[in-house]
Amino acid sequence: MNNQRAESAKVFRRERNHQSGYVIFFDDEIAGWTQYLDRPSAWVPGCIAVDDAGNEYCATGGDEQSGALSWEYYFVSHRAKPFVPVSPEFCTEKEAENWFAQYGNESMRLVSAGHL
Repeated sequence: MNNQRAESAKVFRRERNHQSGYVIFFDDEIAGWTQYLDRPSAWVPGCIAVDDAGNEYCATGGDEQSGALSWEYYFVSHRAKPFVPVSPEFCTEKEAENWFAQYGNESMRLVSAGHL
């Protein structure tokens, strides 16, 4: 875990009145914010997303031109929220939560593109 990233994300959210969502970092600099991790291709591989509980996800696969293929757990904070798979196949985080409610006990991995 990078406490500096978590603290920077907290300040970023507070300054912009974002109470949830993900602050995205690239090379330890804030690169943006998104409400959901539903489009990994919008970010380059290596980006780190930090949620409001301090959980971190890493954009993986793909390339700089086409973007990442999926988000994977990078660090799970001690204040972790219930596991929520994220994937381009889900339109909203609620759809992801519904999927996990139905299938969660069968798989404790992130759902990524091509792995449903």
